[in-house]
Amino acid sequence: MNPQQQQASLEQITFNNTVSIEALLDALMKKGVITEQDFFASRRVIEEKIVAANQNAAKK
Repeated sequence: MNPQQQQASLEQITFNNTVSIEALLDALMKKGVITEQDFFASRRVIEEKIVAANQNAAKK
């Protein structure tokens, strides 16, 4: 797999994971397990972790 294909694959995986995580957080919020504030705080932290992981992967 060439670097462009690897990047495209990584971006697709990142998108899929982000959608799944947001769906999980949304379900937890609707059930009253977390608040809307928790939802956005959690999403922000997760997005930061994903960006950091992608940057580390790009360096390799």
